[in-house]
Amino acid sequence: MNRILRTAALIFLATTFAGHLQSVERDWTNKAGRTIKGTLISFDGEQASISVGGKVFEIASETLSRDDQSFLEAWSESHDERTTPSSSSGAALVFDFSDQELGVWPRSVDSELTEEDVIIVGQDPESKLFIYQTDHFEFHVPDQLATSVVRDFARTFESTFLLIEQAPLGLNPTPPTDTLFKAYLYKTEAEYYADGGLPGSGGMASWRRTAAGEMSSIIKIPMPNLGVKYTGRRYVVDLKADNETLVHELAHQIMLRWMPIQPVWMKEGFAEFFSSLKLSGGKIVISNPERQIREAVSFGRKDVPCTRLGPLMTATSQSWKRALANGNRFNYPSANLLLTYFAFMDGDGDGEHLVACLKTIAEGSQMGDAVSTHLLRGRSYAELEEDFAKQWNRNGLNIKWVGKP
Repeated sequence: MNRILRTAALIFLATTFAGHLQSVERDWTNKAGRTIKGTLISFDGEQASISVGGKVFEIASETLSRDDQSFLEAWSESHDERTTPSSSSGAALVFDFSDQELGVWPRSVDSELTEEDVIIVGQDPESKLFIYQTDHFEFHVPDQLATSVVRDFARTFESTFLLIEQAPLGLNPTPPTDTLFKAYLYKTEAEYYADGGLPGSGGMASWRRTAAGEMSSIIKIPMPNLGVKYTGRRYVVDLKADNETLVHELAHQIMLRWMPIQPVWMKEGFAEFFSSLKLSGGKIVISNPERQIREAVSFGRKDVPCTRLGPLMTATSQSWKRALANGNRFNYPSANLLLTYFAFMDGDGDGEHLVACLKTIAEGSQMGDAVSTHLLRGRSYAELEEDFAKQWNRNGLNIKWVGKP
């Protein structure tokens, strides 16, 4: 799918990143004028989790009063700036920066999944639920599949996990609460939309904190978008299917524990970067990543539009969403270019400063402080833009700035 067009399918990403870091009790009023007293548990940009009398209710923000909607937006934006991980999350276990070989990336990753690696957990033809597991994922499927079919599409899932695990950045991906990452598959796009799939999207990931403070995440995707096709007699997998959107969403799901504590440009930059790498039959090629990213964002052109780095690096989830709603299609590729710059071009080109920034954020520093200390390092945004443009020019791109500094 064309990356510029694909941004419309990723609107939900800008609405799901406000983390639950502090409960808020207040009176809530819906548009009909009914008021209840409840405690705000979390807000993902669309749904507010509110505890009333010990029960947690999911309430669409659009059904609430204008004052409540304004409160939720302000609460969400203020929580974008908080970065201290939950004390129950076990930060020392989640974030591992030991033995990092800076700049040493694998040339490729391949889970090399076999049929024996696919476990059939449950089969219920009456309720149309079949559950399969691999090392890190659990697939909920509406029809029975041969383990060879699950193996073929699950390779992309497991290889994406390996890619993020082996990236020399200390990302240390961990499934939520010692379980598996869950994926819900649908026979058709119509069934996907009926179960809450975002209209126009090819798949979606979402995450939230539970009332107990634990993080959970799911991916929803129509089976045809995995290359899974029904021939009339059996299911087969097209190994050449376009999986860019899937890998983008997988990156968000796999980096679940980073979602509440990274700046928006960074988490979107990671997702765009990982999904830009060459994927063939479940194998992901990382060699010459600068060239791969250049080709992904340029479409063969030398001149490439890029959001000014000041607005890009200080964007909140809500401002990112508003920019996209207003027709801004530059933030995603710009975040990709910026993440690649910090990983492969900044300083000595080994990602040292990016890793230091991630480590500082993981230890509980404010996002802005970590970015200022390790990524800006005393440079103004104008000075950063100058080096950014120079480095990308050396890699064949002519940066054309978009918007005000």
